Amino acid sequence: LKEKSYHIVFFDLRLPDVTDDELFGIIDNLSVSTPVIVVSVMSDQQLALKTITHGAQDYILKDKLESEQLAKSIYYSIERTKTRAQLMESERRFRYISEHFPNGKVCFLDRKLNFVFGTGGQFKREAIDTRSLPGKKFTSMFPAQNQHRIEQKLMRAFDGKEVLFEAKTESQTFLISAVAAYETSRQSDNIIVV
Repeated sequence: LKEKSYHIVFFDLRLPDVTDDELFGIIDNLSVSTPVIVVSVMSDQQLALKTITHGAQDYILKDKLESEQLAKSIYYSIERTKTRAQLMESERRFRYISEHFPNGKVCFLDRKLNFVFGTGGQFKREAIDTRSLPGKKFTSMFPAQNQHRIEQKLMRAFDGKEVLFEAKTESQTFLISAVAAYETSRQSDNIIVV
């Protein structure tokens, strides 16, 4: 399996001399680029869920296996794996861009204007560990007298407006741009601030 690529892998959970942890590791590794369908005689909901959380696209019972179900499973598994690969590539690109953003900050904020995610060269220059940001208020880095005005401007981005303004700290002036980060609907629970 390591030396060749396959369009799809059918996996039986009952492999000799393989522990559960090794088994789930195999599924994890395979499922990154290849759809994995687990076919088993064990009707165990917990085990089925665990295989899915480790990357298997489907869990089919051998005694309930029918050609129509198998055909659907194969088709859907291949499509889900393609979609997952596209999502992983999109995330990789976003992370690369945001982590190499040289002169600023890229932030995702929730409706309370707390950090969901933050990265960029400016955080590094200020020696801010971005892992500590989630849950902290974005406006807390600005003087108290400016925070309300900044909050008002940022909240406009949740209404779909593109926001651009200057904000000052004790020692610097920032040009802040904010837009809504839409999910699947036209309502945004997050904004992107650069």
